[in-house]
Amino acid sequence: STYLSNIYAKSHKMGFYGSSPDTDKGSLFKFESTTVEGSYYYLKLKDYYENQAKVAGSNIQGGKAVGYYPVAEAGVYNAAYAAATEALANEEITDDECQIAYNNLVAANEALEINMPEEGKYYVIRSAHTGYAANKLMYATGENAIRWDLNKTQVNPEAVWTFTSEGYLENLNTGCAVNTNGGEAKLGTAPKTISIKGIGEDGQVLLTPAGGTPLHADWHGHAVSWGTYDVGSASAWRIVEVTEKELSNVQFVLNIGQYRHAGLYLNYTTKIPEGVQVYIAHSSTEGAVIADELEGTILPARTAAIVKGNQGTYNFMYTTADYDGKDAEAFTDNVLGGSAYLKYQQVKKQGNRCCVFGQKNGEVGLYKNYVQYVDANGSTTVEEGKGEQKVVIADHKNSDNGTHFKISPNKIYFEYDPITVSNATAFTFRLNDKTTGLDRLMMDGDTVIYDLYGRRLVEIVAPGFYVINGKKIYVTEKMIGNK
Repeated sequence: STYLSNIYAKSHKMGFYGSSPDTDKGSLFKFESTTVEGSYYYLKLKDYYENQAKVAGSNIQGGKAVGYYPVAEAGVYNAAYAAATEALANEEITDDECQIAYNNLVAANEALEINMPEEGKYYVIRSAHTGYAANKLMYATGENAIRWDLNKTQVNPEAVWTFTSEGYLENLNTGCAVNTNGGEAKLGTAPKTISIKGIGEDGQVLLTPAGGTPLHADWHGHAVSWGTYDVGSASAWRIVEVTEKELSNVQFVLNIGQYRHAGLYLNYTTKIPEGVQVYIAHSSTEGAVIADELEGTILPARTAAIVKGNQGTYNFMYTTADYDGKDAEAFTDNVLGGSAYLKYQQVKKQGNRCCVFGQKNGEVGLYKNYVQYVDANGSTTVEEGKGEQKVVIADHKNSDNGTHFKISPNKIYFEYDPITVSNATAFTFRLNDKTTGLDRLMMDGDTVIYDLYGRRLVEIVAPGFYVINGKKIYVTEKMIGNK
């Protein structure tokens, strides 16, 4: 055995910090000779083989799916890796032969790039974990959080993703991209680019937001971005293209209650189902929002609408078709707004008010949103006190203090200036005469109808007493819409 030391510290043996006693075995080293003739490229090959090869093996099958290596490149790599394995096991190999094996492995390794998602195509993302999260879908909630374990039998909008040319990962349902760089993953308006790195032969990848760590499926059903996780853990995902059949079944299920109206806002284009009429509001007046029926069979993406139909559920199916109405600008002057996810919408003008869809005393309309917030994060109104700040929840008395208002996922709202439009706290719908049912209820198309509160109605949607052309009449279910 031999000790290693430098000439200026002969009493300090290498192996431990400070003085090591002569009997300290941690300072003992053994020298061995190598029989390889010309070891320079042998050592370069060995280092590259062990530390820089993208796949530790020569059995890559290759494939066309995202995350897999192309078949041709995989074949070249398999051959180069097998040759390098053989070279390193051959004690009589020459330095020139090691150089050839090294150069071939480097070229094949650098050319080995996984198939990436294509812009314009849709994908689902499944966990490649072998335990609790195995094969579970990554999806986005209406509150813009990213989760896994979507317990549904078909692909739904919240589990469908696209990769943009800028490198963003966007959700079909919310229309937002990943914006986290640490902690629980979320979506929002300040997105981070997502890098995709292949980590296996079977399409496994890491998804890493810029400035963060790979997205990880934690025990609680959340996708998080923190810490460093080993390859093969719950940080591994598979990106699977959505088939045409799956995409044709992507839908939003709208529930219409007993009052036969609902508000709707979707991030994607859908087909209008049978049995409903869709209205787009084009103007407003004292206590009413005036809307016309949307022509055609397509509801364009990001169009706030009023949907009318009998009580029940209706499937708005995803489509790539263009709007097919006669007047393509029927929805461009829409006075209603909406959101595909929970957000705090900033008012266009300080002092404006917001009404949201709802019903009161059996009357469907847009009712004042009495809770308004200071900022986009949903913080409430803050008043300065003596030496402290007091948080005041906005209510009927101070509901106009905020600069933002809360909008729930897939809901509509009506923002208005109380000075120029109306000082009302609610707006009823005035729909065009195509589907009001008034002329079907009475023979005279100019029928005037009031409820017992003295409010004039454009249609009757529930049985009861009404004042029709000056006479108090009880309307049965069968009379509504001339059923």
